[in-house]
Amino acid sequence: MADSSALSESYAVRITNGTPTEIRDAEFSGRFRLIRAATGETDRGFALELAWQNIGVQQVAYTIMVQVLDETGTVTETYQKLLDSSSARAMEGLPWLDSFDIPPDVQVRARSLGIVLYNVAEYLMVDRGPRDNGDRRLILVLSH
Repeated sequence: MADSSALSESYAVRITNGTPTEIRDAEFSGRFRLIRAATGETDRGFALELAWQNIGVQQVAYTIMVQVLDETGTVTETYQKLLDSSSARAMEGLPWLDSFDIPPDVQVRARSLGIVLYNVAEYLMVDRGPRDNGDRRLILVLSH
């Protein structure tokens, strides 16, 4: 029987490929770790793929907000997705993926993406990488 922690670690290593070094393993208030943030072209524009890892045992009751920023840093579009609070995601160290589709007309104006995690009580603080809004938003600079 294979060791599940080794399988999880191997999976986490594979999915970090393509993530800029400066934002890899950014932690949000010591609760969640972003292990992948990568974009790719699709037939509908481009997609942002985020891979998360739970730090500790907790329920996942947060919203991911992705903000499209233009060359001045102004928010031009906002996309939000509620993280599922399933028991599987409450397990410590278990990685999971979320993705956002960005339409072609929005892609043309996008220079960077802001990644925010929040719930009704708080915005989680980001511990590293390019960030703003009082360390509440991680910035992923796009290459065009």
